[in-house]
Amino acid sequence: MENSRGKVGRGSIIRAPAPLVRLFFQRAGFQCYNGGVKRLLSVLIILILCFALLPRLLVFLYPAERNHFYDGFFGYALGAVFAAFLVWVAWEQLANLGKTSSADFIHRLNGDFFRAQTRALFDLLDAEALEFVHPQEHEAEGKEAWPYFRVNKTRISQTTYPDDHAKRITRRESYSSWEIDEMLLGHLEDVGNLERRRIVDFSLVLVNFRWYIEFAWKNRHIQAYLQYQRTEYPEYPNLWPGFEYIAKKCLEYSRLSPGPCRWWWLFKRNFLRIAPR
Repeated sequence: MENSRGKVGRGSIIRAPAPLVRLFFQRAGFQCYNGGVKRLLSVLIILILCFALLPRLLVFLYPAERNHFYDGFFGYALGAVFAAFLVWVAWEQLANLGKTSSADFIHRLNGDFFRAQTRALFDLLDAEALEFVHPQEHEAEGKEAWPYFRVNKTRISQTTYPDDHAKRITRRESYSSWEIDEMLLGHLEDVGNLERRRIVDFSLVLVNFRWYIEFAWKNRHIQAYLQYQRTEYPEYPNLWPGFEYIAKKCLEYSRLSPGPCRWWWLFKRNFLRIAPR
C-alpha cells in the first residue's frame, strides 16, 4: 500500500497479532508484538519434540538405565519448558521497552522535522526550484563568496501549486548553507545516527522518513552541495555520514523484492551490522 508520496504504508511493515491472542496476553500482564506468539509456539513445539524423541533414543542406546532415566526426566522436562517460557516473557518485555523508546524518539524527530520551514524546502526541492549556488559563480565580483541556495521563482510559476501556496514558499529569495544544514540536512543526519546506534528502529524510519531521505539524497542540488563541502574541507572527507548511511540503506531496501532476499538483507544490515554500499 502506498500513499501520495510513494511511501510504504504502515500496514505493510508492522502487522498486529490476532485480537483474541493479543487480548489474552494483555490480560496475562504483558504485551506481545508481531511474531512473538509464533516464536513462542515454535520454541515450545521444538522442546516438546525433543523431549518426546530424546527418551526413546536414550532408552534404545542404554536399555539397562531405563527405569532410572524415566524417574527424573519428566520433572526436568517440565522445568525446562517453564524456564524457556520465562525467558521468552523477559525477552518480549525488553523488546517492548525498546520499541517504546524507539517510538518516543521518532515522535520527537517528527515534531522537529515536520515544520513549516522544512515543508517549504521540500516543496522547493520537489519543483527543482531550490538551486545550489557555488561560490565560484561570484568570485569575479571581487567579494568573498559563500555557498547558498537560490529560490527559482520562475520554476515555481510553472508548477500547479495554488497561488497562495506559491507565494508562501517563495517569500525568500535565498537560503544560506547554514540554514539548509539546520532545517533539512541536520534532521536527516540525526535519523541516520540514531538508527545506526539502534536507538531508533529501522522499520519506523521506513514508515516515517523513507521518502524524504531518499528524495533529498537523490536531489542533484543537495548532492552538489555535499560534494562542495567534502571538496572544500578535505580534512573532513566524510561529512554527513549519518545522512549518507541511512539514505543508502533505505535505497538498498527499496530495490529489494519481498521474500528471502529481503530477509537476508535485514540479517546482514541489522544483525551482522554490515554497512550499506
